[in-house]
Amino acid sequence: MKFNQYYDNDLNQVMDPDRQIDNLDLTEWVIKCVLRGGFDSFKVQSGVIQDVIVQTTIMSFKKNFDYSTYSGLLELVGKAYQGEYLTEDDDFRISLETLLTEDEADEYQMLLYENKIGMPAEYWLGKLIEGEKNNDLRLLREGYWGLTRVRKEDCLAILHRAISLFQSENMRARWHSAMIPAIIGPGAEEAIPGLRNLLTDEHHIVRREAAISLGKIGSSSWVAIDDLANLLDQRDVTGGMVHREAILALANIGEPSFERFDKIVAIIEGNEFINTWSNSAAIMFVTMYAQHAPPETEMKLIEVIENPKYRVAEERKLSALAAVALTKFHHLGENALVPLTSLLESEAAEYNGYLYYDHKAAAAYALSKMGELAEPAIDALISEIFNLNVAEIYIDYIDAYTPVGKWFTVSELCAEALGNIGDAAMRAVPELERLASIDGSRYGLSEAQEARVQAAAREAIRKIE
Repeated sequence: MKFNQYYDNDLNQVMDPDRQIDNLDLTEWVIKCVLRGGFDSFKVQSGVIQDVIVQTTIMSFKKNFDYSTYSGLLELVGKAYQGEYLTEDDDFRISLETLLTEDEADEYQMLLYENKIGMPAEYWLGKLIEGEKNNDLRLLREGYWGLTRVRKEDCLAILHRAISLFQSENMRARWHSAMIPAIIGPGAEEAIPGLRNLLTDEHHIVRREAAISLGKIGSSSWVAIDDLANLLDQRDVTGGMVHREAILALANIGEPSFERFDKIVAIIEGNEFINTWSNSAAIMFVTMYAQHAPPETEMKLIEVIENPKYRVAEERKLSALAAVALTKFHHLGENALVPLTSLLESEAAEYNGYLYYDHKAAAAYALSKMGELAEPAIDALISEIFNLNVAEIYIDYIDAYTPVGKWFTVSELCAEALGNIGDAAMRAVPELERLASIDGSRYGLSEAQEARVQAAAREAIRKIE
């Protein structure tokens, strides 16, 4: 199937409009739109079919996405029923429910809110308050999911009442109300004292939600820096999600957090409570503020790249993040050359039956920033010059919650690196000439991707000769 779509805010980098895509691609495509652009940036022309909604909603049940992704997918469903993307269709509702288990179908019905889509924030807060009063799990959950999709302006009107729930004896009431300042972001400063208290809540999910809200509020949360940093000293039973949100909050607060830089750098590799989630957040923090990083930071990043366990499965994302982070330092030194070359030469990472190349693409990207220093990597770059697999790497951050990802072929990044090495890469010219005239359709590339690869090869030849 083909989709015609367009995106704001560089979301066209998510996927080529003419690419043949299957259901898994559709799922990933919509999730990226939700996470990176939100629905203000998600616009669809024609040809969008119900499979998008069906597959993404089922994925949200099966893979247990966090609430922001989950609510985004439900919002897509809601807008479909409102006629913004699809017309109301009873057959669609039936087709979706037949693909869910009985329990999932019951929950899905609740989360669609029947005819309640579009109700104001006051309505959903009322559900929270009523659920808290009667210890009614269904009402608490319904209020929670309803609040995830209301507008910032509506949440501002109920903020004061929501804060009163921070002291509730009901854990879910504290958890769900702590989310509301995150929806508002800057402007919810009234909630900061209460959120700081929630950072010591006995329930990890409440602590995590409070950290998210403090981070979303931004620089005004600087008074909570020590409270957030203290979370990093505690064992994280959530697999790293509390640590991750604490680090992202510190990153979004910005400059006042730099006095905790050493603690964050320690998490990159070798921390007692190391895990993938906190590790990746620490690397993201370093990427955003590399100019303020302590001297040992570069070696910590290199240790990640050298570690074989960060080149496989989902963990390969860490070496990809670390490789890009190294490019943010003023002098990408020779210490990084051998690890980056080795990372480029490593195998594709298999995960859930698919092969991923983002760690290899990130290595080529970092080598391209080294210029002539990358000369010892010429043979490795040539060996990957026809690696036309596509990968997304995060090259920058608008803020801690908005990474800037771009899609590259490993091939075009290798060509760029060879060109930046200069005339010492003369032996790569014959391969670059072949690359400059490659028929991308034979390798599954779109016309746009083929043009980028050919242009990168021609530019490399020009620089070398």
